Amino acid sequence: NPMQEKNILKIAVTGIIFYMIASGIVSVLNSLFVFVNSKLHLESEILIGVVHLFLGVVAAVIVIVLYICFLKDKTPSSVTVILSFVLLLIISIGALFLSTLSVTVSAAGGSSSMATMAIHQQSRLLSTQIVMPLTLFIYFLVRIYRK
Repeated sequence: NPMQEKNILKIAVTGIIFYMIASGIVSVLNSLFVFVNSKLHLESEILIGVVHLFLGVVAAVIVIVLYICFLKDKTPSSVTVILSFVLLLIISIGALFLSTLSVTVSAAGGSSSMATMAIHQQSRLLSTQIVMPLTLFIYFLVRIYRK
């Protein structure tokens, strides 16, 4: 059935876009933290790591809220798909800008040490590649098996 296939494609595309939005949000939040930390000069490996991991959870929660508001129990409309893509573009541009800004500030002496930047980089990777996707996976897995 062509209509059913179209709906499945809308759901798939919107799901991918929402995942990319989550990745962009965690990138924006992590870049903001790197920028703020370049001014605060926090050096505690544990604190830096925990903040980045927490930001991964925050990004996942934001996407879950978007899901509940726009996708829960319905097939996304074409307008929802397009607006999701526009939101993704805005977040991606913001992430690029903030990432460039945080690197520039750090390179100009705002960061207190290369070790701190290495901790930020490792924590950002964990936050983006493990914590945020795992949080989303657990949420949706619970939803699937609760029904």
